[in-house]
Amino acid sequence: MKLLSLAARSMTTRGVGSLGNTYSLNQVQTGSFQTSLSNVLESRVVFNLVSGGSAPNLLQNSVIHFTFTPDGELTANVVQMGTHCAGRP
Repeated sequence: MKLLSLAARSMTTRGVGSLGNTYSLNQVQTGSFQTSLSNVLESRVVFNLVSGGSAPNLLQNSVIHFTFTPDGELTANVVQMGTHCAGRP
C-alpha cells in the first residue's frame, strides 16, 4: 500500500462584515491518498475567520472521504462538518 500526504494553505483573504467588523479568512486543506485494492482519498479543510475587532472568531472544519472501487466507481461521504465560535481575538 502506498500513502501520499498533501498539505497546502489554499487561501487567505480579508473583508468587512455587514456591521463594519473586519475579518481575515484563512483556509488550510490537508489530504492523504492511499492505494491498495481500492483507492481512498481523505481531505480535511479548515476555514478560520478571524475578527479584527471585538466580534468573535468563527471556525469551520470538514472532512471529506472519497473511495474509488477497483473498477473506477467513485463514492464520496462527508464524514464530519461543523462550525463554531472560536472566541474573541
